[in-house]
Amino acid sequence: MLKILKWLLPAIIAPEEPLSPNELTRLSTEVALYLRNNPLLKRAFAIAACFVNVYPLIFTGRTLHLLKPEKRQLYLNRMHLSRFPFCRNLVMLAGLPIKLIYYSQEAEQERLGFKARALKEEACRRVVTRC
Repeated sequence: MLKILKWLLPAIIAPEEPLSPNELTRLSTEVALYLRNNPLLKRAFAIAACFVNVYPLIFTGRTLHLLKPEKRQLYLNRMHLSRFPFCRNLVMLAGLPIKLIYYSQEAEQERLGFKARALKEEACRRVVTRC
């Protein structure tokens, strides 16, 4: 599973700057742990990742993980915009646990403008009572 995640993570997330090897390993491990605790999602993810990897083989003769990063993005975008719900849903399923783990990081949330700490502090200052 970790081998799949190491090439799939940067393709799904497409960060502005490439992820460092340590960051990539950490995120891959977190996603693998999350999937290990949810066997049904793990099976569905494995099927979706296999489909996402094999899809470009039809058009280019190469699987997704053998393509250059720009081409990976092209094929992932093609799948997201496909008029076939099966294709769209499988690429979304492949990205679901990856995006869940990646965007739950506090640093990434702040980069996107969501200030979780400020929101928690504001909630703690307000007293909620029921009448």
